[in-house]
This record gives sequence, C-alpha cells and structure tokens, in this order.
Amino acid sequence: RLAIHASDKVIMTGTPMPQSEGDLVSQYNAIYPENPIMDEYEAVERFKPIFVRTPKSRLQLPELIINDPIKVDMNPVQGEIYQLLIGEICNLYSELNLSSRSYLRDLGKPILRLLMFLSNPSLVKDYLMEKEPRLASSLIEEGYGPKVEKACELARELVAKGEKVLIWSSFRDNVEIVADLLDDLGSEYIHGGVKTGNEEDIFYREGKIKKFKEDKNTNILVANPATAGEGISLHMVCHNAIYIDRTFNAAQYIQSQDRIHRIGLPPDQKTNIHLIQ
Repeated sequence: RLAIHASDKVIMTGTPMPQSEGDLVSQYNAIYPENPIMDEYEAVERFKPIFVRTPKSRLQLPELIINDPIKVDMNPVQGEIYQLLIGEICNLYSELNLSSRSYLRDLGKPILRLLMFLSNPSLVKDYLMEKEPRLASSLIEEGYGPKVEKACELARELVAKGEKVLIWSSFRDNVEIVADLLDDLGSEYIHGGVKTGNEEDIFYREGKIKKFKEDKNTNILVANPATAGEGISLHMVCHNAIYIDRTFNAAQYIQSQDRIHRIGLPPDQKTNIHLIQ
C-alpha cells in the first residue's frame, strides 16, 4: 500500500524465486502496484526487462583456494562393511526402474546410508547391529572413522597457527560429535535443532555465531550446510573451512563456501577450502 507513494523503487533479493514463479508476484506488485500481476505465470516475463543480477565474479574477491582433497584410507572393519553396503546398492540397481518413484526413493536410502557411513561409521551403528552384529561391534571399537579423525587433526593444526575453523558435515549427530571432540579448543555447533533467537544467548543460533566471531577462545564452529549454508557471514574472522562430507546438493556446497568468501575481504586474504575423501 505504501508503494503507490514512491517515485523510485528497487527490490534487492538473494534468491528471488526460491519455490516457484509465484514468489515473484508480490515483488512485482510492490514495484508496479498500478499494474499488478494477477496470473503468476506472467511473473517471469514481466520481470525480464527490469531484472539485474550481480554475479560473484564481478565482486573482485580475493582467490578462493580449493585445496587438493585430503585422502584417507578406511579402517579395516569399515572397509569390510563398505563392501556389504555397496552390495545392497548394486542389488537395488539391478532392478532399475526409473519410472517408479517408490523405486527411486528406495535407492536413495542406501546411498544416503553409505554417505553417512563414510563420514562417520558410528552414525549407522544401529542399522548395522541388526544386519551384521559381529562386524558392528568391531566397527564401534574403531571409533568415529578416519574422516572425523583427519578433520579434527587438521582443525587442531590450524588453530595452533592462530586460525579459526569452520567444519561442515551434512549429518546432525556428526556435527555434535565433532564439536564435542574439539571442545578443548572452544567449539560451538549449529544444526536444524538449534533455534534462532537472541544473539546474546549462546543457546540460540545467533548467539553461537556471535560467540564464534567475537570470543578469541572460541576457535571452532561445526555446522550443517542445510541449516547454516545461507544467511551467516563469517568471512571477517574465519578463512578455513573443512568438509568432512558432502551430499549431491551442489547449491548447499557452493553457498556454504560463501560463508567465509564474501565481499569485504582484504585483497590479499587467502580463503582455504579443505575436502576430506
């Protein structure tokens, strides 16, 4: 209702239509209230003449260094169980039916389980106890697996050099496990179970972020890309991100990189991405 009184109007957005063309309707109608969109399918065509995008390449940011992957070997029992999990996927794949949604959902479950297992074998211990109790017991004795161990080792090396470190894992339990393992370095974590709220309260997401930014004794932030991959800026205090695992969601991976590689960095600042495979 205020739009009719303004002679000039600009709408700034991150993702202008995150769900559908319908997301553009209210934006367009705020700019042109005298000629509103009544049909959401018109929205894209109406926007084309007035839409301008600034790509990241035009921001003249310093280099983002994606280091060669750090490769680790599976522990013995982990390697044995890996072959079993691969076998499950191969059996499902042999019955491939791309026209069946239920089939594709069924195929997704063991693939996600495999990603969890490679990230931290303990994440699937309950499933394995039902399938292979003997191997599962031996697996638990091997600990949290080489990827978590390497991530913690690298984080400790970076903190010893005076750096703050952002660690990413796609799995909620893993986020808490890694934060607990690095508690002596001053660690906080963010995942979907951490509510948004007062930045003065460390039990809320905003409070944890503020503490990571401002407290010199809080050196580690462990986060889930699905929750913290957008909407937070850590680039002024943190220049190292470690990825324990990644999913097939490329957008979350790219957006999570942008938490520490954003406009405002000095031209000589190096930002490092560390991938563990």
